[in-house]
Amino acid sequence: MKSSKPQPGSVNEAAQPMLDHFAALNERKVAAEPEVGIFFVYNGKPLIDGTSVSEAEPYGSFKGHATGHPAFWRSLQRNGFVPQDVEYDEVPRGRIGYDTKERKFYVFADACIKKDERMMDRIERDMNLPSADTAPPKLDSHYRCTGCVKSKKEREMEEADWNF
Repeated sequence: MKSSKPQPGSVNEAAQPMLDHFAALNERKVAAEPEVGIFFVYNGKPLIDGTSVSEAEPYGSFKGHATGHPAFWRSLQRNGFVPQDVEYDEVPRGRIGYDTKERKFYVFADACIKKDERMMDRIERDMNLPSADTAPPKLDSHYRCTGCVKSKKEREMEEADWNF
């Protein structure tokens, strides 16, 4: 009879994408060069996709990450990191760009992320951003999750609808 337990040192095929993801994160954390990129914060965890500044794509005087939030979110869904029934624009997100003229990094983030200083510090640290050359985080109308878009009155009305 064959054992259903995996052999020591073997990797479950379903777990391989997760292992590859964490290996890539670990490589980034030891990288010496700062990165630009995009990020989500889901269930209190940052999900980051970045590119070193030297490999980033030019956008006028900015350098940025080629992948957009929708494509990155679909990749996270395919690999089982986030649920299939949650849309990318429902989740707090942001972007980091580099202004080549000012020689400064800019972090644009959803208000839900921006107000969490520890999360902002973690994202900036994971992206190897130099504090002296990084502007304070900014809000941007592109990065507003459903919680930030709705007014306080709309959220209260939604909650009241569920109180039977």
